[in-house]
Amino acid sequence: MDVRFLVTRDVEDLPDDGVIVMVDGTVPSWTPRRQDAHWDHHRPGGAMVQMDEMPPIADDTALIDSLVTGGPVTIVTPLLDADACVAAVWLFLTGRDLRAGPQRAGDILRAVAFDCDHLGVPEELSDLGSLATGIVASLKVVSQKRRRAGRSQSASDCFEHAVTWLLAAATGQSPWPGQHGEACEYWAGHEKAVGALIRESRVSIVNGACIVDVRTLDTFVDARAVNRAADAVYATAQEGACEAKPEMEKIVLTVRDMPLSKHVEHPGFRFTLGQRCRPLDPSTVDFTHRGVWQALSEAEATRSSVSVDAVRAAWNRPTIEKHLGISVWGGRGLVGGSGWTSPSRLLPNEVLDVVSTHLANTSDRNSEMTLCETVSG
Repeated sequence: MDVRFLVTRDVEDLPDDGVIVMVDGTVPSWTPRRQDAHWDHHRPGGAMVQMDEMPPIADDTALIDSLVTGGPVTIVTPLLDADACVAAVWLFLTGRDLRAGPQRAGDILRAVAFDCDHLGVPEELSDLGSLATGIVASLKVVSQKRRRAGRSQSASDCFEHAVTWLLAAATGQSPWPGQHGEACEYWAGHEKAVGALIRESRVSIVNGACIVDVRTLDTFVDARAVNRAADAVYATAQEGACEAKPEMEKIVLTVRDMPLSKHVEHPGFRFTLGQRCRPLDPSTVDFTHRGVWQALSEAEATRSSVSVDAVRAAWNRPTIEKHLGISVWGGRGLVGGSGWTSPSRLLPNEVLDVVSTHLANTSDRNSEMTLCETVSG
């Protein structure tokens, strides 16, 4: 079986031959062909982790077997993370693999996906929380090392390596990542990042939410470090600094520079909008069902002299960002961000102003209802 791995956000990178299996995201402007498979939980009503949206696995047949047509199979994700890797591993496992022996492979992989996307695991997987965190951390360390090894070590190479490592562990052929101390380097870097964010006053409270500015920081910063720094600053803030609607208290806006590329000709911000809470926490806000992504995209349109009606008319089109030439926000219910191919023209405080105003104008009852729908997936 000729299986290839590709990490890209550029539709021009996708192969013309064989089968494309796209997981944990959608490459902008891509439309699946009849032979392709596509699973993306970043949508209204999407599952909390990608594997929960993929078809049930037969006892003796892996999903990948049903996708082989004689040509190559290219497994694609637009953003490399552990959830994408788990989704790719899921393609190669049979039901017997998931249930064989004491491995608990299915539960461990699900815990890894949750830790990646939500920085924690559901109660029923709580005994696997530490293992899952170690696996996610180890994959990040090894990926960074491989990327530093030379320009030939691309994100796609790291994707293939991570999937191969997880697949070997899931089938009992090797220990799980992290069981030999691979995560130690990650935790040292984590402490350094959290310390720098706090020491350099990169965390501020606006509208009751936290803004975390990681621009120009010379160390790796991930969501776990961002949330920990935000928690620390929020806990020590002076009384009155955190006054806001309860829905804003857990929100964290991370600010990065959008790097220039062949698709990005002008500098600007790249935002991530997330929340400081654990999976299934009832205080979470479902950004998707509350219409936050569309509200922010409409604010981008207004700043760029594009009509709001144009955003609304093109909202569900896969080519909307390219079509309108603005930063189009999107993501899952609990976390997302500004567009991948166009920098945001909003300032950080303007983003939170839009979020605060929009949440104030939407129904709490509707939020509770749709969050239940999302959890049930």
